[in-house]
Amino acid sequence: MRAGSGAGEPGGGAGGPGIEDSLVHAAYAKLGVTGPLNYFLFVDVSSATYAHTAGSAVRVAHATSKGLKTSSGAKWAVQLAVVLSIDGTEAELGILPGMSLSLRDSSTLTTPEQVIDLFPNLADLTVASGDLTKWVLNPDLKLTDTAVNTGITLEDARGASVVPAVGDLLIRVEQVSGAGSLDFAYGMQYLVE
Repeated sequence: MRAGSGAGEPGGGAGGPGIEDSLVHAAYAKLGVTGPLNYFLFVDVSSATYAHTAGSAVRVAHATSKGLKTSSGAKWAVQLAVVLSIDGTEAELGILPGMSLSLRDSSTLTTPEQVIDLFPNLADLTVASGDLTKWVLNPDLKLTDTAVNTGITLEDARGASVVPAVGDLLIRVEQVSGAGSLDFAYGMQYLVE
C-alpha cells in the first residue's frame, strides 16, 4: 500500500482518512450448489443493511474467489455479473471476466484461489443507460436472462431474499456439464457511491 499525501488519497494524510478507510468487505460462500443454473445476490448497492452506505455504484478494490467441485467429470462456470437493466420479465447482465472462475478441466476438482488486487485503483462498476460507464463489454459478455427479474428474489450474502436491481453484483453459477455439486466462495473489498 502506498502512502498518500492528502485528504481522500490512499494512505490518508493530514487532511483526513484515506480511501482504504471507506472500503467495506463482503463475503459469500455456498456449499452444495447443483445445476444447471443458479444466481446469488453478492452486493446489493441500494441496501443500507450492508456495511456500505446505500448508493448506486460499486467500486471494487480487491476480490478473491475459490471453487471446489465434487465430481471430476463436471464442468462449471462461476461468474461475477453486474445488473445492467432489469424489468418484470428479464435482466441484462454484464459478465466481468477478470472476476470469474472456470472449473472446466474435467480432472481438476478445485481452482487455485483467484486474487484480483486493483488498489489503490478501483474498478468502477457504475451503470447508466443500461451499460457500464467505465467498461467496454463485447456482446459475448452480455446476456439476457429471464431467471433474473423484478418479480423474483435472490438470496443475498446475509441470507435474506432480495429483489435484484440495476447496479447489483450477482454471482452466476452454471453447471456446463456433468454431475455432482459445487462449493464456492467470493470475498471483496469495495465501496459504494
